[in-house]
Amino acid sequence: MVVRDAMTQAVQTVSPQATLLEASRMLAELDIGGLPVVDDSGRVVGIISESDIIHHGSKRTSLDNWIELESIIRTRQPKARDLSQEINERLDNPVADVMTVRVITVTPDTTLQKAARLMVEHRINRLPVLDGQRLVGIITRGDVLKEMYRAQTAR
Repeated sequence: MVVRDAMTQAVQTVSPQATLLEASRMLAELDIGGLPVVDDSGRVVGIISESDIIHHGSKRTSLDNWIELESIIRTRQPKARDLSQEINERLDNPVADVMTVRVITVTPDTTLQKAARLMVEHRINRLPVLDGQRLVGIITRGDVLKEMYRAQTAR
């Protein structure tokens, strides 16, 4: 089994100049966890994920943010407005400021086993699929699992 058998070919992408708000909207509307970032020439220059956006700009840990948010909700302090302002300011930044630039990719002929191994080793959920420099698909952990299940049940 190779990546070509399980990848999604109609890949949604985002520009490095798009705002994090625009990328967030795309992720939410498409119900996906990440997008390849493609420049004007169609070359993959990065990848942006939900966690990249959520953690952007925070010098504190996610746990600290949740603790503060919980405290605001419990005490009903007006500090919630400050948190919203901070979030809005973060979302005005361009995707290029937050994206992962060291993108791990595969080809359509890469085995699913190798793709799965790359995802586990690098703790990532998706791999852009390139034919030379051209983006031809994307494969996710879910895609790999579905294909493995399909192959197992076909026996």
